Amino acid sequence: MAEPLVVSIDLDRIELVDGTLSVGARATHASVHASETVRDASPMLAQAAEVRPVPPGLDWAEAAAFHAAAITAYVGLIRRAHLQAGETLLVHGASGGVGMACVQLGRHLGARVIATGRSADKLAVVRAHGAHETVNLAGDLREEVLRLTDGKGADVVVDPIGGDVFDASLRCMACRTLPRLK
Repeated sequence: MAEPLVVSIDLDRIELVDGTLSVGARATHASVHASETVRDASPMLAQAAEVRPVPPGLDWAEAAAFHAAAITAYVGLIRRAHLQAGETLLVHGASGGVGMACVQLGRHLGARVIATGRSADKLAVVRAHGAHETVNLAGDLREEVLRLTDGKGADVVVDPIGGDVFDASLRCMACRTLPRLK
């Protein structure tokens, strides 16, 4: 049997043919870009597997971005890094979409989350969303992470910034078999 199709007048009124979302449910389409031009397109057909309910409190564009950030965090932390409870996760760019998703998922998984940023205001928001500790990148990242981890370092690092931050991250990672870089 073929997968049900979504038949939609607009993305604020979704109807699934033989599916689970009802008329009036808010949803996003996973393979449509969040633009007003596409949003106002009518009618629209999509595979049911490509449609997701809009989380409460999010507008259409936020909901479309939420799914991209959440899946990136999931694949990075769970499928690639195999983050475990009790490990230390260092997240750079933590106030951005993917960074915030990593902070929240890391906390949910039982990791100790250290988040970095460049402003006190952004770091306060990240802490309110689950970071155990925050580090301002204006200081010495290596020294601060080693201090917060009692010299052990971070087990997993999420780094969308690169450059000097990447170099400093290498120097504050928990190394099981090699000596730590100075």
